Amino acid sequence: MNCLWSVLFFLTFSLNVYAEGARVLTGIDVLEAEKFERLNGLRVGVITNHTGRNRAGKSTVEVFREAPGIRLEKLFSPEHGLYGDMDRKVASFVDPNTGLTVHSLYGQTRRPTPEMLEGLGYRVVAEAGSIQTAEPLARTSVFDLAVFDINVAGFNISPIAEIVAARGLPFVFVSGYGPAGLPVLFRDKPVLHKPFLISAFADLIQSALNDRPGAAT
Repeated sequence: MNCLWSVLFFLTFSLNVYAEGARVLTGIDVLEAEKFERLNGLRVGVITNHTGRNRAGKSTVEVFREAPGIRLEKLFSPEHGLYGDMDRKVASFVDPNTGLTVHSLYGQTRRPTPEMLEGLGYRVVAEAGSIQTAEPLARTSVFDLAVFDINVAGFNISPIAEIVAARGLPFVFVSGYGPAGLPVLFRDKPVLHKPFLISAFADLIQSALNDRPGAAT
């Protein structure tokens, strides 16, 4: 279970590929064609490397930096680093070409940490990789929204979702099975099919927060 306000590190891995007539459009091409409307107003973190380019060969980093209505805040690099020239574990660094912090996901950690997410407008207040760890967090943590994977380390998340529901706090699900994977008790809850666009995840979370009793509209 992740108790957080949001999104981020699904961005590059979840961008779909579309066929438009004889043309094939990658996720970055689709976003450009849409003038980045679905990301309007967001601060963005991008997982990418030197292979991330649009149809014209322009780097994904530069495309995002020039995109209207959004602000590229941080970069995240996979194995071999942002420029693909590292054959060892890669440390995080400030990219001299952009001035942005590049957080390595092939160094001391293989996934974004809560500290890396700071500055993107979202704060992870707790996370759990097992039902045993999740239970006390669900009972006592202060958070705005819980995001549940259907299965955590092989165990169904339903008991933890029931705890959060009893507290009257909002939550959403993500699942590789989509709505079909939802526990019976929570078939009416929002769910996002993995993999997904960061924008879809942001929309899901914002919608759940807006639906809270007393939430400002």
